[in-house]
Amino acid sequence: MSYDDAEVIAAIRAYLTAADWDEARKIIEERERVLLSPEADVMFAQIVSLNQPDPRAEETLRTHHQVLRWCHEDGIEAAFRRVKGGL
Repeated sequence: MSYDDAEVIAAIRAYLTAADWDEARKIIEERERVLLSPEADVMFAQIVSLNQPDPRAEETLRTHHQVLRWCHEDGIEAAFRRVKGGL
C-alpha cells in the first residue's frame, strides 16, 4: 500500500513532536503502517538531509529515523527496549 505525501508528513510530524519516547512509541503503534512504510523512510531521509546545516537538529532527526528503522527491522517492542537501554 502506498501513502500520499500529506499523510506521511502528518505522521512524521506527530512522531517528531512527541513529548517523550513513550508518546513516540504510542504514535508509532497508532500509525505503524504509515511510519514504517518505504515512503516514510525516503521522506525521513530527505528531512534529515535538509537539516544538515544544523548539527543538533540533524542528530535528533537521525536518532528518530534510526528508531523507526529498528521498529521496521526488529519490531516496535524490541526497538524501544534499545531506546530505553540508551540509544
